Amino acid sequence: MFTKNMSRRLVELVRDNADSLFPNSRRPNAETERVKAWRLITETLNNEFTESRLSEKQVQDKWRNLKISAKEDAQTAKKYPFIFNVLIIKSS
Repeated sequence: MFTKNMSRRLVELVRDNADSLFPNSRRPNAETERVKAWRLITETLNNEFTESRLSEKQVQDKWRNLKISAKEDAQTAKKYPFIFNVLIIKSS
C-alpha cells in the first residue's frame, strides 16, 4: 500500500509536524494538536499520492512500523557494524 516515495514523504511530514505530534510539555490542547497534525499529514499524503486513499490509522500504523524498523536497523548496525555497512553499500 505504501510506496517508498510515500514512506519518505511521511517521514518528512512527521518531521515537519513534530512539535504538534510529540509535544515536550503537557499543554492542555496537546491531544487536539496531535489529532489535527495526523489529519493534516493524512490529507497531504492523500492529495499528493492519489493512487490510494489512506486512513489516519493506516498512516499512524505505517509511522509506527517505520520507527520499529529504524530501531531494529540501528541495533543491527551497532551489533554488526562491518556487515551492516557492507549491506548498505551493496543496496545503494
